[in-house]
Amino acid sequence: MWFRDSSIYPIKISRLIYLSLICIFVTLTSMTLLPKQAGSAQQHSAPSLFIPLVMKNHSTEPQPGPTPVPDPNETISILLIPTSGNTLSNLDNSVQILFPEGAVDVPVIISYYYQSSPSHSFTPLSFAGISFRLTAIDEDGNPVAALNKPFSMMLTYQEEDLQAGGIGDENTLNIYFWGGSGWVGLLPCDSCHRNPANNRIVASLDFMGEFTLLGIAEDQVTSTPTSTASPSATATLTPSTTATITPSATATFTATATHTPSFTPTVTITPTEMPPPGDPGFALEFDGNNDFVELHETDYMLAEGWESLKSVSLWVRPMGSATVCDNNDVAKCDNIFGDRPRWWGISRGIRNSEDRIWVWNYDGNYDIIGVSYTSDEWVQITMVHNDGMLTAYIDGELVDSIPSGETLQPPANPVLHLGTIITGDIWPFEGQIDEVRIWNIVLSQEEIINTLYWPLSGDEPGLAAYYRMSDGEGLSLTDDSGNGWTGTLHDGGHGVPPDGSPPEWVDSGAFGVLQQSNFGFSQAIELLRYTWQRAIITLQVIFEP
Repeated sequence: MWFRDSSIYPIKISRLIYLSLICIFVTLTSMTLLPKQAGSAQQHSAPSLFIPLVMKNHSTEPQPGPTPVPDPNETISILLIPTSGNTLSNLDNSVQILFPEGAVDVPVIISYYYQSSPSHSFTPLSFAGISFRLTAIDEDGNPVAALNKPFSMMLTYQEEDLQAGGIGDENTLNIYFWGGSGWVGLLPCDSCHRNPANNRIVASLDFMGEFTLLGIAEDQVTSTPTSTASPSATATLTPSTTATITPSATATFTATATHTPSFTPTVTITPTEMPPPGDPGFALEFDGNNDFVELHETDYMLAEGWESLKSVSLWVRPMGSATVCDNNDVAKCDNIFGDRPRWWGISRGIRNSEDRIWVWNYDGNYDIIGVSYTSDEWVQITMVHNDGMLTAYIDGELVDSIPSGETLQPPANPVLHLGTIITGDIWPFEGQIDEVRIWNIVLSQEEIINTLYWPLSGDEPGLAAYYRMSDGEGLSLTDDSGNGWTGTLHDGGHGVPPDGSPPEWVDSGAFGVLQQSNFGFSQAIELLRYTWQRAIITLQVIFEP
């Protein structure tokens, strides 16, 4: 990791006072949190990774009078220790940073400093409303420039900030850091992605510094955009057309307009034992003919009373064209997840001329929520059924919540399936599925968002079954919750003949990281030219007097 200027890490208080304040705050926080946690046994608790220790530079004593408006200039700090991860969020949650366990060798204080705008010129780019500095110091007050493991940074921007900057295309947004002589874009990288539907952009990195969100104003867009390359380095090239280049699993080149820094340092992405955010491993691809995964009986997998209380979340990538639902019946669409013989679930199809992913429950009537999607793109769908209400989310955002009573229980015990459901007729799904999580609890929107881009540990309270698709091969689908509900991959069945191809194990693009296109000849030429330019720049830096 290249050296960064340590002058941006001022030490304002002595080590002894700082550590004393930390100890006092930890003690008070523990005394406050324990009773609340003990009283919420029926609610799902987010992993400890998502419980931040936040210290602000004002008194925590209650003040008389009206509640003051939060000051964005406040410094926010967290304590990061070797044996635990932590989360740093600013006051309006526009900046959320997730630090994994093992990111440091010694206790470190990480601080967030709000900036109303970047401290360095960013012309010809446009400011998208988010700017800040991250610093880290150890217990001796020494600055820490880089961590042992990459952490995830998620920025949530506002439409009015884009309008103020004249930014019309959200795909030109990038998280930039100040590299000493220019702004350097973090995207694209293996663990980075944009989510324009939810105004979010996520990057993975392992160093401190100054960061900002920049984009291209509409009046600055030209017919020849430039692009950044990652993860081994971030540099620029000028392709003849806009395209996505995926030469291998280790590098992704996306043609997006970006500023050209005079020198580009290396950003190292270090693999961890558990896949980091944006690295979901494998997925299952269903061929749209007769592929399916048979799980187990609903009564056994879910807790008593599942007819009224259950939650399911999964990542799905619909492929090909949706089929028309028979008689506009939501149960007779392409099955993504549900029971045989189809009393509740998640499906895809065209009904009443609308192509949607359908979240539904049958309580004597079909209660249905339609979710818009784009074919060949990954989305996370969450279904929550509780207290007479059916709720659907996409990528953590609420779609709708409608009344829906108990799921009718048929005489025969239904069996849960992924992909095709065959009951004499056949409703096959074409596409990929990953990160299937089945819960005996009501997931809140906050809990959905907190674990949206990260795999679970498998021992979360209320987790009935967890299919992380960790096998990668074979005809068995392991339940990573440890509850033993192993699924079985099938190529046909229930009277439908096999075609020689069960669900296929593929590299997953869940968490929004796999957006590939063909690697054509012209892109290969541009890659070779980029590699040559990068070598020249590196030599110039090495031999610069």
